Amino acid sequence: MSDEALRTSETQHDYSQHDYSNWQSTFPDLFGDDCEYSMKHRKRGRAIIINNENFQTMKQRVGTQVDADRVKYSFTKLGFTVTQKDNLTAKKMVALLQGVASEDHSQCDCIAIIILSHGEEDVIYGTDHAVNVDQLTSYFNSENCPSLAGKPKLLFIQACRGYDFDDGIIVKSDEVDGVGIDSQSLVLEEDFMMAYATVNGYYSWRNRTAGAWFIQALCEVLDRHGNTMDLMTMMTRVNNIVAYQFESSKDCKKQIPCALSKLTKDLYFRPK
Repeated sequence: MSDEALRTSETQHDYSQHDYSNWQSTFPDLFGDDCEYSMKHRKRGRAIIINNENFQTMKQRVGTQVDADRVKYSFTKLGFTVTQKDNLTAKKMVALLQGVASEDHSQCDCIAIIILSHGEEDVIYGTDHAVNVDQLTSYFNSENCPSLAGKPKLLFIQACRGYDFDDGIIVKSDEVDGVGIDSQSLVLEEDFMMAYATVNGYYSWRNRTAGAWFIQALCEVLDRHGNTMDLMTMMTRVNNIVAYQFESSKDCKKQIPCALSKLTKDLYFRPK
């Protein structure tokens, strides 16, 4: 680019010379009531726990029942109607979630799916083989599950997402979870929140007696702050606990959860 063209480009994009003191926003008030999800439906909604412990060819996930019990308690306390299914094949996982998606959720605030299993990057395992996470979430988008359109759809996954370890700085008996609205137009994939135990490419850790680090932290935060704090702030607290309060007994490995939000409003689980 010539010097003259460069000067012209800089002039065209030099916003520092403009006076914005009287600027009027064309966007809605981002601090008003419309920026909080309505949680005033008759029911809180379904919470589906898929708890896979025993596998055909993979290692048993010792300690996962502790996680399932803790999750059931925490989500029941928040007002969810909890259903737990154990040791499902990939086909049965798909059938279960397709069936739930086909139900009428018009009287519900939201839905939560909690999967405790082995995993790799972008997939979660049934007791036999893997299923893509995107496939499972697609059943609940606005097209396939219209009664949840505009409502929060929450997915919590306790599983590995790869083979790398996060080096860090000793807790005993740790294992890893791996293989070795209104009528307005809606975005198809909006209002999802996917919370993973770890970032892509990494193992997640599970204590044989106390359960998975991520689930321990998640339920602790939900139990303490579930009725008063918005969900994404709570997920930041979960990150903090896992990152700074846990480390593996072998080689002092660390972990950091990852919450991917497509939520369009703040989400509070205030008491009904």
